[in-house]
Amino acid sequence: MDEMVLQMRDIKLENRLNKALAEGHHVWVIGDVHGYANVLTSLIEKLALGPNDHVVLLGDMIDRGPNSCGVIDIVRDNSNIHSIKGNHEDMMIRAYEEINKRCAGVDIVVWATNGGTTTTDSFEKKFGDEAGDAMGEVTMWMRQLPSQIVLDNYRLVHAGYAPDLDMDFQTDGEMLSIRGEFHKHDAPVDSARQVIFGHTATHAIKTAAGISGEKGEPFPSPVLLDDERPAWIAMETGACQGLRHNPTLTAYDLQSTEFRCVRVFGG
Repeated sequence: MDEMVLQMRDIKLENRLNKALAEGHHVWVIGDVHGYANVLTSLIEKLALGPNDHVVLLGDMIDRGPNSCGVIDIVRDNSNIHSIKGNHEDMMIRAYEEINKRCAGVDIVVWATNGGTTTTDSFEKKFGDEAGDAMGEVTMWMRQLPSQIVLDNYRLVHAGYAPDLDMDFQTDGEMLSIRGEFHKHDAPVDSARQVIFGHTATHAIKTAAGISGEKGEPFPSPVLLDDERPAWIAMETGACQGLRHNPTLTAYDLQSTEFRCVRVFGG
C-alpha cells in the first residue's frame, strides 16, 4: 500500500511546497493550459514570482492548443514550476506505449482525436525529423509526474476524488478522470484539506444543489470545510475553448487565496 501511494506522489516536492508556504512564499496553482504556451507565459509574468515562489500546473499541459511543446519547456526549464499528471498526459503516455510496440491501437486513436495531433505538430515544428525521439523522451518524463500533491492544507489533483473511496486507495482512474460524482458530493472528501482541481470546465460543473459555475471563472464549492473554506475550487476556466466560453487561464495563490487570470482573447 505504501508503495502504491508513493508512486502517485512526490514527497520531496510536497515538502518543498509546504516549506515555502510556512515561510510566507507564494504557491500559485494554475488550471489546464492545453498547449497555450503564450497565455501561460503571460500569466506567469503577471504573478511577479519571487525566487522562493512556486507554480503548480494541474495537468493537461498538452493537446488542443498550438504549442504543447512550449508548455512542457516552460515547466522543465524552471525548477520552481511543476506539474501533476492530467488525463491528456496519460493519453500521450498510452499512445506511445502502442507506438513503441509498433501497433496502431485504440490508444493512438483516442489521443489523436482528443487533441494529440496538435501536440505532435508542435514537436515537429521544433524538432523536425527528431520529433519522435523528443516526444518519446517527454513521455518518460511524464510517467514520473505525480497524480496528486498532498499538502498540509490542500490537495492538488487533476480531476478530483471518488467520494466513496478511501483517500489512500484513489488511483489514476479516479484522480485523472472523475467528474460529476465528485462535483455533486455534498460533503468534503478531506475534512482538513481544500481540493484544487481542473479537468472539467467550470461552466460545465453542477453541484448537488444545482449550482453551476460560470464561463471563464473559477468555481468555489458551496460545501464548506470546518474552517469555512470551500471544500474545493475548480480551476479549469477553459483556456482551449472558443470565444463564446470566455476562455481564460487562471492562477490561485495558496498563500493569499488571491486569483489572477489572463483572458485568451484579451479583455
